[in-house]
Amino acid sequence: MRRRVRPGASFLVVLMLIASGGVAHAQRIPLRGPLHAPIERRLLRSGRLFLAALPGLAVARVEGTRAVVAGRADLHPFDFLGLGAWGSCGLPCGGDDGEVGWAAAGQVTIVPAWGKLALAGEVVVKMDLSAFGGLGAAQRPGGARLVPTFGGGMNLYLGEAVAAALEVRAIWPTTLVSVGLVLALPTAARWERG
Repeated sequence: MRRRVRPGASFLVVLMLIASGGVAHAQRIPLRGPLHAPIERRLLRSGRLFLAALPGLAVARVEGTRAVVAGRADLHPFDFLGLGAWGSCGLPCGGDDGEVGWAAAGQVTIVPAWGKLALAGEVVVKMDLSAFGGLGAAQRPGGARLVPTFGGGMNLYLGEAVAAALEVRAIWPTTLVSVGLVLALPTAARWERG
């Protein structure tokens, strides 16, 4: 079945185009404020060694909640990719056996998102979101076992070389929540690039 176009409808469309001048105009709105200053991504991670102290809590289904001291070292040859190592040691916080659990893993870090964040409308900090995963060993009842680890985190850069970090990490069957301080040290390659 063919559909016919009414000649009156075509005439109205042509008449409206002629009356409007045929050109659309948009209003320019100037963007002002602290978030609209340019940001250089290379200042965040590329060519840096990140050293982090991450005290936190380990939440496990069987053992309950324990205090943990964790640390991380990552080398970032690119802004979006880093290789590193992570380790933690549980503190004996009221456990029945007083046993100190530990875990250590190698990891790959991917940084898919970065930008700026305005705090209280006045203070602007650089930030990035990261995801990481790896394989390592953890102390379990009966000895050390091979375990996968994965999670995500956020860094708020308080200066050129200091960041506050929040990390959530899963090490089967435990979930670790850590908040800490990160030192971002430039490597020799970064000094040469400027």
